[in-house]
Amino acid sequence: MKDIRTTLSRREKEIAQLKTMGMTNKEIASELAIGERTVRFHVHNIYRKLKVPNTLTLNYVYGDQIRPIYPHYLI
Repeated sequence: MKDIRTTLSRREKEIAQLKTMGMTNKEIASELAIGERTVRFHVHNIYRKLKVPNTLTLNYVYGDQIRPIYPHYLI
């Protein structure tokens, strides 16, 4: 298992957090004010760098490292 703090860029960490919260690429794009294609590009890089095939595996293997949640998502 890789250390996410040193493996991913700041933006990739943001997107990984939102993906593990169950947000779609479209929702992430809207939240971060970037294009959906840009989100797909970052997600692809996250999977490649962490050697995971999908979000489910990302969540399972790295969820505890990724999950610090933004305050405005707390209920």
